[in-house]
Amino acid sequence: MYINNQQFYAGEGIVAEGVDQTISNIGKLGSEGMAETNNKIIEMMLK
Repeated sequence: MYINNQQFYAGEGIVAEGVDQTISNIGKLGSEGMAETNNKIIEMMLK
């Protein structure tokens, strides 16, 4: 993307104003966001 002069800006998806907040958002996505996904996968496996 950088070579093509493209980038993400704060407020676009999980990208925040700073690196620390963006990393925090990624962590939340991985831990909180995947909780329901894990439940659905287990539900499918038990069918």
